[in-house]
Amino acid sequence: MVILPRSVSVVVILLCYVCVYGADLDVRLDGTHLGRPFAGNGAVSGGGGNTRLLFDYNEPYKSQILDYLFKPQFGASMQMLKVEIGGDGDSTSGVEPSFKHTPEDVNFYRGYEWMMMEEAKMRNPDIILCGLTWTVPYWVCNGTFFCQQNIDYVIAWLRGAQEVHGLKIDYVGIWNEHPYKVDYIVQLRRSLNAAGLVHVGIMAADDCCNDRWQIVSDMIANSTLANSIDVVAAHVAGTYDSTPSAKTLGKPLWSSEVHLVYDENQAACYAQSLNQNYVVGLMTSSMFWYIVDSFFADMDFTGGGMLLAYAPWSGSYTVSPNVWVSAHTNQFVDVGWTYLAHGNGTGLFPATFPGSYVTLVPPTKSGDFSIIIETVVGNEETSCMTKITNPKQRRDTSHHSLPQVLASRQNVTFHVGPSLSQSSVLHVFYSDMSNKSTTYFVKQQDIHIVNGQFTVELLSNSLYTITTTDRGAKGSYPDPPPLKPFPLPYQDNFDSYLVHGQPPKYLSDMTGSFEVYKNGSGGSQVLRQMVPSKAYGWCDNPYPVSILGDYHLFVNYTIQVDVLIESEGGCAAVGARVQATQACSNMNQVGYWLNVCTPGTWYVTERDTVIGAGKAALIATGKWITLTLQVDGSTVVASVSQEPLFKGTYSAYTNGYAAIGTKWNYAQFD
Repeated sequence: MVILPRSVSVVVILLCYVCVYGADLDVRLDGTHLGRPFAGNGAVSGGGGNTRLLFDYNEPYKSQILDYLFKPQFGASMQMLKVEIGGDGDSTSGVEPSFKHTPEDVNFYRGYEWMMMEEAKMRNPDIILCGLTWTVPYWVCNGTFFCQQNIDYVIAWLRGAQEVHGLKIDYVGIWNEHPYKVDYIVQLRRSLNAAGLVHVGIMAADDCCNDRWQIVSDMIANSTLANSIDVVAAHVAGTYDSTPSAKTLGKPLWSSEVHLVYDENQAACYAQSLNQNYVVGLMTSSMFWYIVDSFFADMDFTGGGMLLAYAPWSGSYTVSPNVWVSAHTNQFVDVGWTYLAHGNGTGLFPATFPGSYVTLVPPTKSGDFSIIIETVVGNEETSCMTKITNPKQRRDTSHHSLPQVLASRQNVTFHVGPSLSQSSVLHVFYSDMSNKSTTYFVKQQDIHIVNGQFTVELLSNSLYTITTTDRGAKGSYPDPPPLKPFPLPYQDNFDSYLVHGQPPKYLSDMTGSFEVYKNGSGGSQVLRQMVPSKAYGWCDNPYPVSILGDYHLFVNYTIQVDVLIESEGGCAAVGARVQATQACSNMNQVGYWLNVCTPGTWYVTERDTVIGAGKAALIATGKWITLTLQVDGSTVVASVSQEPLFKGTYSAYTNGYAAIGTKWNYAQFD
């Protein structure tokens, strides 16, 4: 990149095969014409157990990962964190456990979202915290959603966050990507006020696809609803526009789930979204889904996140380019800064040189400013859309009709108005957003404003920050350990865990909730399935399952576990070569499973087909038995307490996760 004052004449020799320059452009920066206040950028932890394995990382690697996410002036410098309000149901690729499995139960130490919020707050006390529901426990509203009992459940979660963890939640949503009810939102606002939670704002309605802005029409028609909602939040995949009525509503607009492609184009698409969500849609916040890829590899939607951290047994992790894309904005702009108005520092480049620019200024009127420029080239091959091929989720590119010939370089002159700094040194940071780039967030040579203007030469598929502030730091740690396979043999008697309700190391719940539990006999601890009935609201998986291992490398192995079924008619199971690669998949029916139920029955399944069944008197309520399932080549062998039950030859599955499961009953594992 070359950056030149306009008054300097320089000859630049370029060595390239095709160098196409666009016509020189001029951009005016006028600090007296302001747009909307910047609300902050962040990410989502939740919507499917995507943060689960981060909990199991040892130090110093866990803290390093969290620093890259939340530490100001280090990495992504997240300004917002939205977490899932756990409800015991699979919400895409795993479960967020509820603090209240049953009406009588309360435990505010379950799960990992408390850790995420505490660690985020410790690093950035000003971070904005939000909560959103995907699923609710079975007992809430009798298997529905919109009732006072669910509002009370949300309020209890908010109080627990504050009273137990010292976390003040700033916003709550309604129901992720589901239809809303106007009366429910109004009653939620009234109930929050009555509970002394006036400070908690409501963001609505976190919907997607064709209905993402429907809430705006209802707010226009219903002033009570409009007064109840603080933020209009929509899930925007790529660079969707908002609607004219949303832009004139007078409420902040947020892209509350930025959901992009899961390939090498993701970072470039993210850079485009952060800018164009405001330039095109006037959205003042963008939340990336999901914050960290910390669930088992090869599951659906893996490969995204700010970091990849799915192997805690090795300590290995990878910093994604998304971290540095975030840094280009978040390290140079604070919540409360203001965008300059369109045509005065914010806008789109012409179609011959696709891209956008935004300029933000602080409320202090110090003259400081930060410009973020992206020049990402979009086309059908690199479309910023999710890998879900629903046409409703395709990115709207109507504002960018790409011509046949695009400029690869573009000179842009910025004319700095008198209300902005005329003499400050401008600091420049650059990222190459082309495929397979390794150049991210690199400090460039400083430049000066000369005669109220400066000129920059921009490259296509790039990201720039130009700022008067003395900010910007590319934090780093020594390389983490290399990736290692899941360690075998694996065993755990669950006695080493200190917190009741803590998830056991490396196990990831797909449905239900498997927690470390004191079983009352001599103070020993077991793993217990804690949810007696199916949650409501997202995936429709039939029974509780928890998985571990390596999908590809778990080929020939034996899984053995002691189980105790607590109630007559209850069941427990072990699974091998379990297929858990698809979101919301029915894992009880994919793989090989040995199921035992009281009194005295067992059966083995392949897919959803029973391939063996029988009776065994030792399978009894309240009695510890040992389940063993072995897969070796095409041979499947099952036994209970060393009593052979089944042996057969089957070849439908050659690899897959190890798993445990139950029906909707309490059962203990050791």
